[in-house]
Amino acid sequence: MFDFLKKHYKSLTFGTALIVVIIGVVAALCGAGAGDELGFCGDVLAFIGTVVMALLALYQNQVLQDENNEQEKRMLELEKRYNQPKFIVKFKGDGGLDHEKISLRLMNVSANYGVQLRLSDIGFKKSNGDQWKHPSENIAIADIIEPAGEMSLCLDNPAIDEGEITAALFYRDTYGEEHMRTIVGYINKSGISFALMEKEQ
Repeated sequence: MFDFLKKHYKSLTFGTALIVVIIGVVAALCGAGAGDELGFCGDVLAFIGTVVMALLALYQNQVLQDENNEQEKRMLELEKRYNQPKFIVKFKGDGGLDHEKISLRLMNVSANYGVQLRLSDIGFKKSNGDQWKHPSENIAIADIIEPAGEMSLCLDNPAIDEGEITAALFYRDTYGEEHMRTIVGYINKSGISFALMEKEQ
């Protein structure tokens, strides 16, 4: 309703004024006295003023309500972000010189629980272009990880002497919303390193 009023307020104002003029002319043609016409115009203007004030009050209430709703939405979003678990990953070990069966440490560095953790899309791409993908699309790794807790992840990969290995880490927060972060590892002659991409994919 308020959008309509804001869009057409000029037309409504002109229409109201036109109606007052027309009624006044009709009253004059019907023989109404000057006093009656002035009294009628005064009544009409008072009525219009009352309606306008009521609409303004409703509009102000709507604006305040919209602002309160937006503020509550921002506060809820901040609360959700604050209550999300945060993880880091570190290389733990492997099965030999060719980095078979890489093992990682997953650490919860927040004061919040992470639940229903699983790995997906585990794979690597060697520097020579060869690729490998884990045959299991989803691997459940834990029902829950406590605040400041940690656990081991095994990527169960074949030998990779040099290249990039990736995996998707899925988990749910305390609100039941699922999130995904990407684990990325770089393997070369100088060593091996892993990172957890904080930006949600």
